[in-house]
Amino acid sequence: MNAAVIVARPWSDLSPQIKAFMLVAVACQLLLAVVALVVWWRTPADLMPSPGRAVWAAVIVMVQIGGPILFLALRAAAARRAREAVAEPPGGDPGRAETLSGTVDALYGDGEPR
Repeated sequence: MNAAVIVARPWSDLSPQIKAFMLVAVACQLLLAVVALVVWWRTPADLMPSPGRAVWAAVIVMVQIGGPILFLALRAAAARRAREAVAEPPGGDPGRAETLSGTVDALYGDGEPR
């Protein structure tokens, strides 16, 4: 039976292209981890995806590039669900209350005499 032998090569033996790729990959991984940890820190408890804060901190730090991506995706889904759960403004048209005049119209009518 032939067993594959993996030999680690020193950094100096790697080609410049491999070195550049590895540096970019490490920079992306670190950037994702920092962004995910900042989002984790700022996320209120009601928007934190299950299983909880401590577990997500460990996943973000320990699961290299997959942990931050998974957390950010699930956090975005939780925020989207929370936005959709917000009740519609008075008047039934969600886009109408975005302006001051839309809010006044929604609360007091369109201003037309009855």
